[in-house]
Amino acid sequence: MRNIFAFGCACVGAALASTADAQEILVNRYDVLVQHDKVDIVQKTTKELTTKEGQAVVAAACAFFGCDPDKVNASIAEAAKLIVPNDKQDMRGIIRTDVGYTICEAKLIGPRGAGDKDVETHGGSTFNTTIYRVVPGASNDDGLGWYMSVPFKVGTDTRVNAVFDVYWVKADAGWQTKYPQCRKTFEHPWASTNNETRLNVPCELDASICNSVK
Repeated sequence: MRNIFAFGCACVGAALASTADAQEILVNRYDVLVQHDKVDIVQKTTKELTTKEGQAVVAAACAFFGCDPDKVNASIAEAAKLIVPNDKQDMRGIIRTDVGYTICEAKLIGPRGAGDKDVETHGGSTFNTTIYRVVPGASNDDGLGWYMSVPFKVGTDTRVNAVFDVYWVKADAGWQTKYPQCRKTFEHPWASTNNETRLNVPCELDASICNSVK
Protein backbone atom coordinates (compact mmCIF):
# COMPACT_ATOMS: atom_id res chain seq x y z
CA MET A 1 0.00 0.00 0.00
CA ARG A 2 1.48 3.33 -1.06
CA ASN A 3 0.93 6.71 0.51
CA ILE A 4 0.65 10.30 -0.57
CA PHE A 5 1.88 13.06 1.72
CA ALA A 6 1.59 16.41 -0.02
CA PHE A 7 2.09 19.70 1.80
CA GLY A 8 2.28 23.17 0.42
CA CYS A 9 3.05 26.40 2.23
CA ALA A 10 2.43 29.91 0.97
CA CYS A 11 4.20 32.10 3.50
CA VAL A 12 3.91 35.84 3.91
CA GLY A 13 4.79 38.46 6.46
CA ALA A 14 2.13 41.16 6.56
CA ALA A 15 3.18 44.57 7.80
CA LEU A 16 0.30 46.87 8.68
CA ALA A 17 0.76 50.27 7.06
CA SER A 18 -0.29 52.01 10.26
CA THR A 19 2.57 50.48 12.28
CA ALA A 20 6.26 51.33 12.33
CA ASP A 21 7.58 47.79 12.74
CA ALA A 22 7.70 45.42 9.79
CA GLN A 23 5.95 42.08 9.87
CA GLU A 24 3.72 42.65 12.87
CA ILE A 25 1.60 39.80 11.53
CA LEU A 26 2.88 36.58 9.95
CA VAL A 27 0.60 34.42 7.82
CA ASN A 28 1.37 30.92 6.54
CA ARG A 29 -0.99 28.93 4.32
CA TYR A 30 -0.78 25.14 4.38
CA ASP A 31 -2.22 22.77 1.78
CA VAL A 32 -2.37 19.30 3.33
CA LEU A 33 -3.28 15.99 1.71
CA VAL A 34 -2.58 12.69 3.44
CA GLN A 35 -4.07 9.79 1.50
CA HIS A 36 -3.50 6.07 1.14
CA ASP A 37 -3.70 4.03 -2.08
CA LYS A 38 -2.68 7.03 -4.19
CA VAL A 39 0.59 8.01 -5.83
CA ASP A 40 -0.17 11.58 -6.91
CA ILE A 41 1.87 14.30 -5.24
CA VAL A 42 1.18 18.02 -5.36
CA GLN A 43 3.73 20.37 -3.86
CA LYS A 44 3.13 24.09 -3.62
CA THR A 45 6.05 26.48 -3.27
CA THR A 46 6.63 30.01 -2.08
CA LYS A 47 6.83 31.10 -5.72
CA GLU A 48 3.04 31.14 -5.64
CA LEU A 49 3.16 34.27 -3.49
CA THR A 50 3.20 36.27 -6.72
CA THR A 51 -0.04 34.64 -7.88
CA LYS A 52 -3.65 35.36 -7.04
CA GLU A 53 -3.43 32.71 -4.31
CA GLY A 54 -0.62 34.57 -2.60
CA GLN A 55 -2.62 37.78 -2.77
CA ALA A 56 -5.62 35.92 -1.34
CA VAL A 57 -3.56 34.92 1.71
CA VAL A 58 -2.88 38.59 2.46
CA ALA A 59 -6.50 39.56 1.77
CA ALA A 60 -7.77 36.88 4.15
CA ALA A 61 -5.41 38.07 6.88
CA CYS A 62 -6.56 41.66 6.46
CA ALA A 63 -10.19 40.61 6.58
CA PHE A 64 -9.47 38.90 9.90
CA PHE A 65 -7.40 41.70 11.45
CA GLY A 66 -9.35 44.59 9.94
CA CYS A 67 -6.70 46.13 7.69
CA ASP A 68 -6.79 47.25 4.06
CA PRO A 69 -5.21 44.68 1.69
CA ASP A 70 -4.04 47.53 -0.56
CA LYS A 71 -1.88 48.83 2.29
CA VAL A 72 -0.15 45.59 3.15
CA ASN A 73 3.44 44.85 2.23
CA ALA A 74 3.96 41.13 1.57
CA SER A 75 7.26 39.34 1.72
CA ILE A 76 8.35 35.74 2.14
CA ALA A 77 8.66 34.86 5.81
CA GLU A 78 10.53 31.89 7.18
CA ALA A 79 8.07 29.02 6.98
CA ALA A 80 6.98 27.18 10.04
CA LYS A 81 7.03 23.53 9.10
CA LEU A 82 4.41 20.83 9.09
CA ILE A 83 6.31 17.55 9.17
CA VAL A 84 4.33 14.33 8.89
CA PRO A 85 5.82 10.79 9.07
CA ASN A 86 5.30 8.78 5.88
CA ASP A 87 4.70 5.38 7.43
CA LYS A 88 2.29 5.88 10.34
CA GLN A 89 -1.46 5.83 10.83
CA ASP A 90 -1.47 8.09 13.90
CA MET A 91 0.60 11.26 13.66
CA ARG A 92 1.00 14.40 15.75
CA GLY A 93 3.21 17.45 15.80
CA ILE A 94 3.32 21.22 16.14
CA ILE A 95 3.82 24.11 13.74
CA ARG A 96 6.08 26.18 15.98
CA THR A 97 6.09 29.94 16.25
CA ASP A 98 9.04 32.10 15.21
CA VAL A 99 10.97 33.83 17.99
CA GLY A 100 9.35 37.09 19.02
CA TYR A 101 5.84 36.09 17.95
CA THR A 102 2.91 34.18 19.41
CA ILE A 103 0.23 32.20 17.63
CA CYS A 104 -3.05 34.01 17.11
CA GLU A 105 -5.42 31.85 15.06
CA ALA A 106 -5.79 29.02 12.56
CA LYS A 107 -8.59 29.12 9.99
CA LEU A 108 -9.73 26.55 7.45
CA ILE A 109 -9.95 27.76 3.85
CA GLY A 110 -12.47 25.77 1.86
CA PRO A 111 -14.47 24.14 0.59
CA ARG A 112 -12.66 20.80 0.22
CA GLY A 113 -14.59 18.21 -1.76
CA ALA A 114 -17.19 16.26 0.17
CA GLY A 115 -15.84 17.22 3.59
CA ASP A 116 -17.64 18.96 6.42
CA LYS A 117 -16.86 22.61 7.26
CA ASP A 118 -13.97 22.89 4.81
CA VAL A 119 -11.97 19.81 5.82
CA GLU A 120 -12.12 16.23 4.51
CA THR A 121 -11.58 13.33 6.91
CA HIS A 122 -12.76 10.32 4.90
CA GLY A 123 -12.85 6.68 5.94
CA GLY A 124 -12.59 7.20 9.68
CA SER A 125 -9.69 9.67 9.40
CA THR A 126 -9.13 12.43 11.98
CA PHE A 127 -7.57 15.89 11.86
CA ASN A 128 -7.58 18.00 15.04
CA THR A 129 -5.74 21.21 15.96
CA THR A 130 -4.90 23.01 19.22
CA ILE A 131 -3.58 26.49 20.05
CA TYR A 132 -0.48 26.23 22.25
CA ARG A 133 1.31 28.97 24.17
CA VAL A 134 3.83 28.63 26.97
CA VAL A 135 1.97 27.92 30.22
CA PRO A 136 4.08 26.77 33.19
CA GLY A 137 3.17 23.23 34.13
CA ALA A 138 0.94 22.74 31.08
CA SER A 139 2.81 23.65 27.87
CA ASN A 140 6.36 24.51 26.81
CA ASP A 141 5.45 25.30 23.21
CA ASP A 142 3.94 28.12 21.18
CA GLY A 143 2.30 27.21 17.90
CA LEU A 144 -0.43 25.10 16.30
CA GLY A 145 -0.52 21.55 17.59
CA TRP A 146 -2.05 18.98 15.26
CA TYR A 147 -3.13 15.36 15.37
CA MET A 148 -3.96 13.17 12.35
CA SER A 149 -5.07 9.60 11.99
CA VAL A 150 -5.39 8.14 8.49
CA PRO A 151 -6.15 4.39 8.68
CA PHE A 152 -4.57 1.88 6.32
CA LYS A 153 -7.70 0.22 4.90
CA VAL A 154 -7.58 -1.83 1.69
CA GLY A 155 -10.20 -0.68 -0.79
CA THR A 156 -11.31 2.26 1.40
CA ASP A 157 -10.76 5.93 0.64
CA THR A 158 -9.04 7.20 3.77
CA ARG A 159 -7.68 10.73 3.65
CA VAL A 160 -7.20 14.09 5.30
CA ASN A 161 -7.49 17.03 2.94
CA ALA A 162 -7.45 20.65 4.09
CA VAL A 163 -6.12 24.11 3.33
CA PHE A 164 -5.67 26.41 6.29
CA ASP A 165 -4.05 29.68 7.30
CA VAL A 166 -2.11 30.19 10.53
CA TYR A 167 -1.73 33.73 11.91
CA TRP A 168 0.98 34.90 14.31
CA VAL A 169 1.39 38.33 15.92
CA LYS A 170 4.35 40.01 17.56
CA ALA A 171 4.44 39.00 21.22
CA ASP A 172 4.98 42.52 22.52
CA ALA A 173 3.54 43.60 25.86
CA GLY A 174 -0.22 44.04 25.50
CA TRP A 175 -0.60 41.90 22.38
CA GLN A 176 -3.82 40.39 23.77
CA THR A 177 -5.39 43.85 23.92
CA LYS A 178 -4.05 44.87 20.52
CA TYR A 179 -5.34 41.69 18.88
CA PRO A 180 -8.51 40.69 20.75
CA GLN A 181 -9.54 38.40 17.89
CA CYS A 182 -6.75 35.96 18.74
CA ARG A 183 -7.90 32.60 20.03
CA LYS A 184 -7.42 31.54 23.66
CA THR A 185 -4.67 29.12 24.63
CA PHE A 186 -5.64 25.42 24.42
CA GLU A 187 -8.70 26.07 22.27
CA HIS A 188 -9.16 23.89 19.18
CA PRO A 189 -9.77 25.71 15.89
CA TRP A 190 -11.28 22.48 14.55
CA ALA A 191 -11.73 18.83 15.43
CA SER A 192 -12.77 16.56 12.56
CA THR A 193 -13.35 12.79 12.38
CA ASN A 194 -15.01 10.81 9.59
CA ASN A 195 -16.26 14.00 7.88
CA GLU A 196 -17.94 15.34 11.00
CA THR A 197 -16.27 18.59 12.02
CA ARG A 198 -16.59 20.79 15.09
CA LEU A 199 -15.24 24.34 14.93
CA ASN A 200 -14.12 26.58 17.79
CA VAL A 201 -13.90 23.78 20.36
CA PRO A 202 -13.19 25.15 23.88
CA CYS A 203 -10.26 24.10 26.05
CA GLU A 204 -10.76 20.55 27.30
CA LEU A 205 -8.09 20.44 29.99
CA ASP A 206 -8.68 20.75 33.73
CA ALA A 207 -10.87 23.78 34.49
CA SER A 208 -8.13 25.32 36.64
CA ILE A 209 -5.89 25.47 33.55
CA CYS A 210 -8.58 26.49 31.05
CA ASN A 211 -9.81 29.32 33.26
CA SER A 212 -6.31 30.68 33.89
CA VAL A 213 -5.16 31.21 30.29
CA LYS A 214 -5.79 33.92 27.73
